[in-house]
Amino acid sequence: MVSLRRTTSETDIVASLCVRGSCQWLGFTGIGLLDHLLAQYVVNSQVDLKLFCYGDLWTDWHHSVEDIGIVVGMLIAAVYSKAQYNRFASVSVPMDGSLTRLSVDFSGRPRLF
Repeated sequence: MVSLRRTTSETDIVASLCVRGSCQWLGFTGIGLLDHLLAQYVVNSQVDLKLFCYGDLWTDWHHSVEDIGIVVGMLIAAVYSKAQYNRFASVSVPMDGSLTRLSVDFSGRPRLF
């Protein structure tokens, strides 16, 4: 399990991630759709995620969404940097009326070109 806290002038986020989890989501972002998407991420990736975000929602929600994305990416990077995993992966998942594709690269390179 890895944990971190990210505090900016717009948000304060406390989060932890366990990749050998039991699909447990505990958290609050103040954005209903984002809470739903994080819960779906937890179930479909079979991890445990705790994430609490206190952001400037009175201004707009984009700072919270942006910083939560950064935090989740930092958690995933921290988990996979501690073990020997494949450097990259991709998957296509057919869903009801759509096709979802995901490609990830854990190499640590800042860009592909």
